[in-house]
Amino acid sequence: MVLTKWLKSLSWRSVFLAIVISAILSGILTLSSSIYVGDGWLSLSLVELMPQFLLLIALFAFLLLGCLFLFDLREMWDDSPKRGGGLLWRICVPEWQASRICISATVMLICWLPWLLAFYPASMNWDTYYQIAMFSGETPVWAIPYAPTGSIVDHAFSDHHPLFDTLIFGAFARLGQIVTGDWNLGIFLYILIQSAGMAISLAASVSLVGKKGCPKLLLAGVFIFFAIMPFIPAYAGTIVKDTLFSWLYIPYFLLVFEVVDSRGEAAKNRNVAVLLVVLGLLLCLTKKTGPYVVIPTAIVLMLIYRKEAVCFIVQAGLSAVLMWVLLPHIVFPALDVVPGGKQEPLATLFQQTARYALDYPDDVTQQEKDAIDAVIGYDNLAARYDWQTADPVKNWYRYDAATDADVSEYLKTWCAQGMRHPDSYLVSILATSGRYFSGEGTIALHEDTADVEHGGTELLSRPEAFAPLRGVLLEAYHAIAGLPVVGILFSVALYAFYIPMTAFFVMLCRRRDLLPLLIPALLCIASCVITPVFHARYALPLLYTSPLLLCMLVTRSSVKGVRGSSASLR
Repeated sequence: MVLTKWLKSLSWRSVFLAIVISAILSGILTLSSSIYVGDGWLSLSLVELMPQFLLLIALFAFLLLGCLFLFDLREMWDDSPKRGGGLLWRICVPEWQASRICISATVMLICWLPWLLAFYPASMNWDTYYQIAMFSGETPVWAIPYAPTGSIVDHAFSDHHPLFDTLIFGAFARLGQIVTGDWNLGIFLYILIQSAGMAISLAASVSLVGKKGCPKLLLAGVFIFFAIMPFIPAYAGTIVKDTLFSWLYIPYFLLVFEVVDSRGEAAKNRNVAVLLVVLGLLLCLTKKTGPYVVIPTAIVLMLIYRKEAVCFIVQAGLSAVLMWVLLPHIVFPALDVVPGGKQEPLATLFQQTARYALDYPDDVTQQEKDAIDAVIGYDNLAARYDWQTADPVKNWYRYDAATDADVSEYLKTWCAQGMRHPDSYLVSILATSGRYFSGEGTIALHEDTADVEHGGTELLSRPEAFAPLRGVLLEAYHAIAGLPVVGILFSVALYAFYIPMTAFFVMLCRRRDLLPLLIPALLCIASCVITPVFHARYALPLLYTSPLLLCMLVTRSSVKGVRGSSASLR
């Protein structure tokens, strides 16, 4: 009865949007999967892929309309007891009080404890080890780490990885070395602070969204998800710039929601404005893509909520001044820091050029070869191409020889070649980043640490007592992640692409007032697309906030008066 009535009320606009968005999802998934199966090349021709493409359109359209149906029936979800109705509800859906949020965060931390102990003192990749070793003076400073051209420089630090992260990670390692003679204690102290901060951020997010009317049953499910999904505590127990950035991104995203939900009014609150600006600056400092998430978001919010534009102008302005004036011209010279090279922001372009050299070697003029050679070398460029990672290409960037004029000439060549054969560029991007959109990208963990066994230092070690626990947890993780249906929950694409796109569809149909909330999410997706290699850590901000995005969709604080409301079904 309800379904029949809903179908009769369904507008053709919603159906059309479902088909259009489904076509986009289907096209990206079909091409990405085919390229992955074909080891960097389409495994089937476009004509042969057409049946799969059409079938996926129908499937995605069905799922999107199903989500819209569930949204319109959101009033039926809340069959939980009223606040205070039971201990479990009070933990999973804490009231907006500091004490209640801290209790819920403590319960979440207890659930995470096995993973934190198993990874003691912390998991880390080589990047983090290099940052700590550089801080400690145990390794040479490289302008481009791993560069086969050799890029050791006579400086105290390198900003290849954000200097702010290097100073924080290094300070905790140094603290441990002062107290106990090794890094273990200091690194684990950092992990405890990071984990506590992350748990508080997630519990506060659940509480605030619940305060705004999200059904408690959904909120309880999201809280339990954060508490028991293994990759959440596994990354909380990992010391890497992406986790630090993602921890800060959670409250930042929550504040953006507060601003959007209040139609900009929240930006008039001094506490909200100050916190939003501070978090924006920290996001800029903790990851190279931070400014490109914070500043565009602030600019768009400024244009939408013009009466409250001061907060966003200040945020964008301070972020730009910090990153492009204070750091390079004052902080770096004072601390003897060599800036990061151009190879990182240009990595995607370099990879496309290498792919072009492989696909169309006879369609490269001598002038174009010279322009490319001056920046990344041309003679062995095609041979260096690896469809899964841009590192073998970008690491050959001529950091000590390429001038601004050389880079400018290269960019002209990149544009000209892209105009001639855009197919090569498209395949290059989907080959490297396609697993953010397809089911092949499982959420991988950083399982090791930088001890001697893994090419690191004697100052870092894992107690043998925790090895059995770590083995059991990791074995169970890989087994569960590989299951046919449950494994979907361990897919990067679910959180990095499909949940945000589903939210986009529902917002277009029912909650257009929340559309600005997708700005930082879409910018995070874009940052995944241009990463030099696929890894779940690049999508961590989306892994943490996509479940919250679903909750934000069904809040009732601003549902009244929204076009397309489901009032007719109630």
